Amino acid sequence: MFLKKIEIQGFKSFANKTELTFNQNLTSIVGPNGSGKSNIADAIRWATGEQSQKLLRTKKSDEVIFAGSDKKNRLGMAEVNLFLDNASKKIPIDFEEVVITRRVYRSGENEYLVNKNKVRLLDIQMMLARANFGEGNYSIVGQGMIDSILNQSAASRKDFFDEATGIKEFQLKKEKSQTKYTNTQENLVKSKLILNEISPRLKYLTRQVNKLKNQQEFKEKLIDTQKKYYGFIVSNIKNEIADSEHKLEKLEKTKNSLEKQLLDIDAKINSEEKKDSYAVKFISLQKEFEELNDLKNKLIRDKIIYQGKLGIEFSNSGKNNISWFINQKNDLSDEHKKNEITIIELKKELLELENKLKDKTQEQQNFLNKIKELQNKLENISEQTEISGELEAKQRIKKINSSIKSIIDDFDNIAIDKLKQDLFFISKEIDFIDKSLNEADQKENENHTKLQREFQNYLLNKDSLVNEIYELKSSKNFKEEKLKELIKRQEMISVSISKLDIEIESANSNDRSKNQKQIEEMISNIDEKISEIDKKIINFKSEIDKLESRSRDEKKELLELQRTSKDLQFEINKINAEIQEIKIALAKSQTKKENVEIDILQEELNINDLDYSANNIDTESEFSKINKLKIQLSQIGEIEDNTESEYNEVNNKYTFLENQITDLEKASKDLKQIIDDLNIKIEEKFNENFKKINEAFNEYFQILFNGGSAQLTIKKELEKDKKDENKEGLENQEEQQIQEEENENQKTYEGKIKPITDIIISVKIPGKKLNSMNVLSGGERSLTSIALICAIIFNNPSPFVVLDEVDAALDEANSERFAEIIEKLKDKTQFICITHNRATMTKSDTLYGVTMDDYGVSKLLSISFAEAKQYSE
Repeated sequence: MFLKKIEIQGFKSFANKTELTFNQNLTSIVGPNGSGKSNIADAIRWATGEQSQKLLRTKKSDEVIFAGSDKKNRLGMAEVNLFLDNASKKIPIDFEEVVITRRVYRSGENEYLVNKNKVRLLDIQMMLARANFGEGNYSIVGQGMIDSILNQSAASRKDFFDEATGIKEFQLKKEKSQTKYTNTQENLVKSKLILNEISPRLKYLTRQVNKLKNQQEFKEKLIDTQKKYYGFIVSNIKNEIADSEHKLEKLEKTKNSLEKQLLDIDAKINSEEKKDSYAVKFISLQKEFEELNDLKNKLIRDKIIYQGKLGIEFSNSGKNNISWFINQKNDLSDEHKKNEITIIELKKELLELENKLKDKTQEQQNFLNKIKELQNKLENISEQTEISGELEAKQRIKKINSSIKSIIDDFDNIAIDKLKQDLFFISKEIDFIDKSLNEADQKENENHTKLQREFQNYLLNKDSLVNEIYELKSSKNFKEEKLKELIKRQEMISVSISKLDIEIESANSNDRSKNQKQIEEMISNIDEKISEIDKKIINFKSEIDKLESRSRDEKKELLELQRTSKDLQFEINKINAEIQEIKIALAKSQTKKENVEIDILQEELNINDLDYSANNIDTESEFSKINKLKIQLSQIGEIEDNTESEYNEVNNKYTFLENQITDLEKASKDLKQIIDDLNIKIEEKFNENFKKINEAFNEYFQILFNGGSAQLTIKKELEKDKKDENKEGLENQEEQQIQEEENENQKTYEGKIKPITDIIISVKIPGKKLNSMNVLSGGERSLTSIALICAIIFNNPSPFVVLDEVDAALDEANSERFAEIIEKLKDKTQFICITHNRATMTKSDTLYGVTMDDYGVSKLLSISFAEAKQYSE
């Protein structure tokens, strides 16, 4: 794991977004004083969660935000992003790259993010601690801090070595466990106090509840009976509702499917209607036909007027019977003409029906041929079953062949329902044979499945074919009967007209008035015109029929689609009616359920607690029991309603507190054990790593000073017999135990290991006596601190180390020794050095230069020595 890149924006002198890219080799950052070099180290320290304003070289948190200059305004936010290479999974998260972001606003709001997800400061601290990276101390050694390592207080020095020995992660866990332990102890004391308070009240309520025993028995019986009674009723209603909803859902699905089919068919109908190439001509003929009809109707009205006048003439002359005969004759004549037209149309329709019937009969023959093919295939399967020994499948195939033979022999006379029944039987039998053969011979699976699909296709087409043939035959028979009736009626009309002519002639005298003759002539002329118009109408009808005949082929599919559309619409309407009926029934059931639920609420019952197990009960008998129990309860008298509920509440609270106390005591014990285990682990890890650091410290000290020695010594707190002091004056062991528990409850549990109070650093300079650290020179103090930091890095390397001018106080010779040590240690960690020292720069692989422009903003210039060498070569 190492630091790949830093992005700084708005932090101190880096007002503009600035990126620094690193590799795992030594990188040096150089530049004049005041250019902002150390701000890079501060940015890294700040991004890792540093809270100390002193270490960040600020007084307030918002001072890390670019404060502006004479030429550039201040900014409102500072942000630093650290890009860490996590390919080694040293940070235990599933990301190859981890980006730690810290952002602060002038309002004081702080944000911490990991890979753009908001987290807590504690989360970042724990994550870095697991990666062996400290938020300060030896991982980031700031300007002036190299000397302060020796001048730290005992507590600060102890924290420094805790991080150096890699126990920071376990200390954080210990602190968390200690906080939990303290909170658990506080909750335990509170729970015991509350338990002591409610104990007397519980005893009183227990006595009261015992007095209500008889009443409670009746109440329980009443509630049980009500639960059983209402549970049975509610269950029945729910079953009714569920059945209705299931039917409704099924019908809705069917309806949606049919509506989709209807939409598709209507779309095809619209498309076919637009193809009508005879529409214009047909409209023209229809218009002329209507004009002739209008003229004929006008003539008929005129004829009626003249017939009325003629009737008046006959009436005036005493010949009303002649007028009646004439009217009768006229009515029969009109009927005769209409019938003639109808007869012509029926003959044409019969001719069309015969053609259609002929086509459908051919389709029927094709269907029978397919059935015969199916029979042949089944015979082949029968042979296979004989080989495989499937006796039951063979018998079923014989039944199928028998059914198919009966269909073929009597297809014309077989009833539709019987045909559907036989075909459905054949489909099911084939399905059974298919499954049987699948079990016996997996190889034939595909052939049997194909046979089943073929027969399913026949089933899809057979209903439509049989129904169409049946409808065509029925329609043909009906029209033939109608034609016979019309021909017979025409003959009767002709006879009646002849009789009426004789009656009119015999009743009519020769002395007709002049007006009567004129009117009769007018009526005769009108009849002639009507006759001519009728001929024209017949001609027009003939033309229209021819036009329709020519467009029949184009409209054949349209008519079929319209019929299908009509059938679908009929089915949809039928389903809508069923849906409406079910919705009405559902609404009634729901209303009934609501009424029952109201009754249940009035009885103060919970619908979820009802007894739904009863399959059949006598509701009248149960209702009578409920009424009797209510009467018995009313005879007992009134007792406080909340007695039992209060008892239950207090008892539940008492039981809860007892359980809580047990859980808290167990949790306290577990937490103490965790703290003890962590103390052992911390001590073991600390001692192990401290020994290694001590040895490496002496080694690096001798390298830097060309001799001498250095030593680290642990100082622990003197053990005091505090328990004996607390026990003085106690009379017995029980009092001692109570006192110990009170002391435990009042303090944070530290564990059984004596804490370390200080780490003493002792050195012996070559040629000098062992003196106090305070009398060492500045260079000696820096070399000692550097030796200690190098020892820590050698033993417990951080993912990366930032050294900010730690070599500033060293002379040329010591600078070279320091650079040599850094060169050896760079295989263990990544070094980022902020320096003015030429020896350190010489060992660097990458060099960043920092300058400050006229706007007070730091800028970067970088050079890679490896690239420069290649370029020079």
